[in-house]
Amino acid sequence: MFYRVLRVLSISVVFVLVSSPAIAETYDLSPVYVDTVGHYQPLDLYPVAVAADDQLVYIVDLYHEEIRARNLDGTPAWSFPYLEQWPRDIEVDTAGNIYVAASQQCNIKKYSPSGELLLTVGEWGRQPGQFTLPLAFVLDDRGNIYVADRDTELSKFDPEGNLIWSTLGSGNPAAELIRPNGVAIDSDGNIYVADSNPKSIVVFDPDGNYLRTISPNGTGAGYSWKSPVDIAITADDSLIVLDRLQLLDHIGNDQVFKLDRNGTLIDSWAAKGRAPGELWEPQGLTLGANNDVWVAGYQGHNVVQYSQAGEFLQEWNDHDIQPYELTELKGASVGAHGRLYVVDFWNQVVQVFDRYGNFDTMWGERGQGDGTVFNFPRFSGINAAGEIYIDDDHEVRRFDSEGNFLSRSDWISFPGGIDFDSGGHVWVTGRNEHTLRKYTPDLQLLQIIDGTGIPLGLNTPVGVAVSPVNGNIYLTDKGNHRVLVLDGDGNYLSSWGSYGTGQGQFRAPLGVAIDSRGLVYVSEMTNQRIQVFTSAGMYLYGWDVPGVPGKRESRIWELAFDGDYFLYGPDRTLGQAEVHKWALVPDPAVAGTPAYVVGQDLGFYIWSEDGSQWHLRWNSDGILREFTGVITSTVPFAGHSGIDTEAGDQVNAVSGTRIEFTAMETDGQDGIDIVTGGDGLIVFDLAIDGVERSDLVWVGGGGFIPTGLPVPLQATAPVVLDQIGMPTYVPGTDQGFYIWQDEDDGEWHIRWSGGGGNLDNFTGSVTVVGGELSAVRRFSFEGPDTLNTSGGSFSFDAWADISDDGVDFFVTEGATVNFNLSINGSPADGSIRVGSTSTAAPGAFTLVSQSGQVVIPGGEPETILSVGKPVYVPTQDLGFYIWQDIKDGEWHIRWSGGSTGNVNFTGTIRTTNPASNVRPFSYESDDTLDAGSDVIRFDAKANAGQDGVDFFVPVGTVLTFELAVDGVVDAGSVFIGLDSTHPVALPFSLISADTSVAIYGRPNYVVSQDPGYYLWRDANAGNWHLRWSGDSVESYEFSGTIVSSSGISSYSEHLYESNDDLVVIPNGLSFTGIAGNGEDGLNFSVPAGSQLFLELQVNGSSYPGMVSYGAGNVNPTVLPVSVYSQ
Repeated sequence: MFYRVLRVLSISVVFVLVSSPAIAETYDLSPVYVDTVGHYQPLDLYPVAVAADDQLVYIVDLYHEEIRARNLDGTPAWSFPYLEQWPRDIEVDTAGNIYVAASQQCNIKKYSPSGELLLTVGEWGRQPGQFTLPLAFVLDDRGNIYVADRDTELSKFDPEGNLIWSTLGSGNPAAELIRPNGVAIDSDGNIYVADSNPKSIVVFDPDGNYLRTISPNGTGAGYSWKSPVDIAITADDSLIVLDRLQLLDHIGNDQVFKLDRNGTLIDSWAAKGRAPGELWEPQGLTLGANNDVWVAGYQGHNVVQYSQAGEFLQEWNDHDIQPYELTELKGASVGAHGRLYVVDFWNQVVQVFDRYGNFDTMWGERGQGDGTVFNFPRFSGINAAGEIYIDDDHEVRRFDSEGNFLSRSDWISFPGGIDFDSGGHVWVTGRNEHTLRKYTPDLQLLQIIDGTGIPLGLNTPVGVAVSPVNGNIYLTDKGNHRVLVLDGDGNYLSSWGSYGTGQGQFRAPLGVAIDSRGLVYVSEMTNQRIQVFTSAGMYLYGWDVPGVPGKRESRIWELAFDGDYFLYGPDRTLGQAEVHKWALVPDPAVAGTPAYVVGQDLGFYIWSEDGSQWHLRWNSDGILREFTGVITSTVPFAGHSGIDTEAGDQVNAVSGTRIEFTAMETDGQDGIDIVTGGDGLIVFDLAIDGVERSDLVWVGGGGFIPTGLPVPLQATAPVVLDQIGMPTYVPGTDQGFYIWQDEDDGEWHIRWSGGGGNLDNFTGSVTVVGGELSAVRRFSFEGPDTLNTSGGSFSFDAWADISDDGVDFFVTEGATVNFNLSINGSPADGSIRVGSTSTAAPGAFTLVSQSGQVVIPGGEPETILSVGKPVYVPTQDLGFYIWQDIKDGEWHIRWSGGSTGNVNFTGTIRTTNPASNVRPFSYESDDTLDAGSDVIRFDAKANAGQDGVDFFVPVGTVLTFELAVDGVVDAGSVFIGLDSTHPVALPFSLISADTSVAIYGRPNYVVSQDPGYYLWRDANAGNWHLRWSGDSVESYEFSGTIVSSSGISSYSEHLYESNDDLVVIPNGLSFTGIAGNGEDGLNFSVPAGSQLFLELQVNGSSYPGMVSYGAGNVNPTVLPVSVYSQ
């Protein structure tokens, strides 16, 4: 058996497929990673710590891994990347230097205002001056640093990072810190530590001696704490304490407390909630210059300012969740027709997608209550009636398929996986209470299994799945690193697995799913893999699921099947947050036509002789039936044609990788022939009268019947022939097709010749994939002959007897040219000759263009601002609107109707690098989108609304736009970027800018040693610097231009010599400099929101590898490069 591994998307994933040889034949599916659903895009604010001075508020953003500064009115000031994981506190000294607690790196880091690392204090260890988890620190007015750590207690360091004293080993139990989260100093120099675990404030004198503990709980103080996580002290020595409330029962309770130094309550405010001025699991607080209180509302995605008296002053937040944008996932379930429900843990929503990854709808909001108001939704399940069950902190909720609330369960301590038995009962794991619960369909409790009678009991059970074969219940017992098997009543039957990395071993198993054959699929937290077992626990196969490099390991918490052949796994990995989709590919013999009687044997019949030319037929049984389907491929189709379709039947290529059909048939058969363009998968999603019937699908001459739908099959690339040189034939005598490409200029020719006797009908289509088709011209056409060209393809219908006709055309080098040819209505097998060798070809085949090019119009990229959304009113402002996101660099094109009638918007977008994640926006049924690797074509209509396309391209990609409104080309109907700029003319080109924060901070290089260009921007002032350095071995000539979309505000030369030159040009600068032993350069500033375009050359040529920008020494992939100046 041949097992294949295929990765289609650009994300790097490597599979390790491991089998047990003795039982390899019992598992006949090959796991193939085919897609992802959604993409990681956190909201704008995940603040875990905050500091402030008289001008700025400084924020540590956990998910964006940034240190950010905002002006006091909330407008952004600057930011720089902070790549250390899990920062937990921030302080700013009087010089503007920034200190951050790098908790997982076990140190405190000091940075300059521009992001340059100045000092590191501490290291991992359990000795004085070392740390294991430093979560909090504070600076005194002399610059001394006081750090509170989980294991090494409280330490004081001088401004240079030298240890002065430590409370470790003091011998006083009252001084021990368990979970310190906040530190502050009063006017006498006493140190106050907020310790969240014992729920207290521990006070030390300036020398680290224990003074007292403030702990109001159970003392009758009139207030209590659940988890004090931070503390600040006002100018009058009042204590401001932040208490993080985690449970839904705490809604409405205050979380900021103002006390005197003895712990007497003065006031409290900031209730737990989602309304303005309220907090949801806040993480840190600080005092501003006027003693205003600033709070980092981590899971509320907000920063809130209060007066010292508790008055709500302002809030900065982000609750705008967009389709496809995901943050942290645990749950995914599949409903009818492959509808995928994705539960976003952090964003508190459920996003719904169709089987092909297209966004459908979204429901959910943050908060507490019935309905779709969630705190932290996690796991999910869908029953046979299509109802979806979702657990949220301490309960399970039941909804219909559209998200309407139906019922809820009793209280459960953090419920886990959900599944259903054949009687409709709901089985739910209780992770924290170590139980398995059984409910009625409307969530009335029937039974609790607490581990009694189970060897080792239950230890954090997570996943649950009920076998459709034997009715047994399978649990992932995470803490015991095993899979448990119970009977349908919950009685223990068996278990398998132990702690380890070997086959059949586990390290924290999480998700479990079972296919229709009873095979058990298990995901793991730590081993980062999925393993497959028989129902009795015998290991069959496994494959790796790597996480994001440099971040946490992959964490697949839940597994869900779409039929038997597609498996989903939501990945909770920080920085990834997408749903993985695997095809579990069967390997039947596809050659040979399945046996069936036309007009009698109801069903679908699939076969392929060579793996590239596929045949699908649907056959009725004497009753009028509707046959529908979607055929997709992981590689572009080379061509397709409908077979025996009647009027009213529809066969449409929705994109280069998707064909849809709808047909009616009573007593015959129709079908489709398809040619795949390369090695990959072809997937058949089929239905009869709206019902998926895998038992009415037959594949190949052996009559393989799939166990579920959709069914993926392995496709191969068609045979590629050598087409250079004209075949030998006599026009009007040698009947057939003759195809060749010229060696000198790369021009293509196709000729069809009659045989001199009868008048023959020659029909066909030619489709170009992965390149450009141009200059399509008729050769010797007569009156009834027709030629139709559309985008990257053309088709013809012509007649010939005593002569030959044909078509001439050009195709870019390396493109795939797909031919589908017929003579007198039948495939032209045996009547096609290719190239000077006159090699025979089948009726459908593929060639690769060996030379030739197409000049793409559009000229040099325009130096205008393309970043930021233009201002327009959909349905009112007619035209095209194009922009690139500041946040993630995604590109958008929208076309808006004017509400005066349907307007036709057409266009082609060409990219010099492949586009990815191309998606339609608000498309209607008659709109079309054809997305190739480097060409996007669309044809759509808009009236009272807007449609569009979203996509990503790499930084430095040149995009060329050819656009028309009702067939009219008008640059005045196109609006680009935040300034709504018109292009000079159509077509036009833009360059994809780098909108990341990687441009901040000086690159790391040695002057006179590391030759090249170095570009950076100051984080605070916004000034730009360009340097060019030699290597002390030879002299280099550095030349280039810097152009700004908003012009250059100011500039100055840096170490220019007499042979260096600088010229002011429109909106920019042109320079030439010589550097050998030393460096030269320029300093300049541009208005905020400008887009820079840099053309940089060394010795007259462009070398992207000799250009570095930002503190991360990022190299552009191409030149010129564009960057956005925030």
